Amino acid sequence: MAKFRIRCECGSETIVNAGQAGDEAGCASCGRVIQVPKLRDLGSFRLAESTSEAHRDRNVSSTNYRLAAVGAVVLLVASFLVMPAVPDISADMHREVMARMTDAEIHSLWTDGLAKNNVRRPPTSEERTLQRRHRKAAVMARALQIVAASLVVTTVALLVVSWARDRGANPGR
Repeated sequence: MAKFRIRCECGSETIVNAGQAGDEAGCASCGRVIQVPKLRDLGSFRLAESTSEAHRDRNVSSTNYRLAAVGAVVLLVASFLVMPAVPDISADMHREVMARMTDAEIHSLWTDGLAKNNVRRPPTSEERTLQRRHRKAAVMARALQIVAASLVVTTVALLVVSWARDRGANPGR
């Protein structure tokens, strides 16, 4: 709604909106009652910067987005700066450490650390065979689930049809 500046007798300007036309408003400075002109006469008064206020609000919003984007970039850069450096470990160093460990320690290291951190090793031939069997069994189980679900739907449909047929033959039931 359009806003207009109306001058009070005290010299200050009070902002009124077009909905107050023909009504009274209070002066923000001195508190006197100001008669707001009728709507047809309000056009001769100076418009308040409602459009500039909306523009200012839009600028504040875009500034907030810019600040959020800058904050995200700073956070991203900081995350790379704070990231711990990965030590340079050679294969020879690994072999040396592994040679000093017992089989139980190696197994414990594998199950407690590496496997939990998604460190993968290539599967053995027995594991590949088991994985293939597992995939086949999963496919078969899914197929059986689909067949069972379609049998349930068919059975329910047949029961509904037979119930409707019986109901039509014996409407008093």
